[in-house]
Amino acid sequence: IGTLFCCWFLNNKFLERYYESEKYKNVQAAYEKLNQAGIDEVLDSEVYAKLKECVYSDMEIKPTDDDWQQLDEVVNKAYPEFKNKLYALSKLSDYEYNVCLLVKCKFSPSEMAALTFHSKTSIASTRSRLCGKFFCYNGVASDCDKFLLSL
Repeated sequence: IGTLFCCWFLNNKFLERYYESEKYKNVQAAYEKLNQAGIDEVLDSEVYAKLKECVYSDMEIKPTDDDWQQLDEVVNKAYPEFKNKLYALSKLSDYEYNVCLLVKCKFSPSEMAALTFHSKTSIASTRSRLCGKFFCYNGVASDCDKFLLSL
C-alpha cells in the first residue's frame, strides 16, 4: 500500500506541475480551437437542425434511424474516431451511444429527453452510469459530459 500511495502522490504532483505549465496551456488553446471548429461543423449540419426541430415542434416527432446515422457521421467527421474511442472503452447500447452523441453536440438534458423519449432523470442516470462503463466508477452526469466533450 505504501508504494502504491507513493506512486499515486508522485503522479499527482507531476500532473499538477504539467497542468500549470506553459506547454499545457498552449496545447489546451490549440485543442480548444480544433474543438470549436468541430462543434461549428456539427451545429451547421442539416441533421442538427432537424433534431432541434424535432425537439421544438408542437408534434412529437421521433428521430429516425437514418437521423441517428447522419448524426453519427457528422460527429465522427468533425471529431475523427469519436465512436471508436468510446467503443474501445466499453460496449454501448444504441441508446447510450445516442446519448453520447447528443452530449457531444451540446444538446441540453431536456432536449436529450425529448429526442430519446426518456425522462430527464433517465438521461441523467444514463450519463452517470456511463462513467461506470468508461472509468469503473459511478460519477455524476457532468463528469461524463466533460469526458465526452474532451474527445
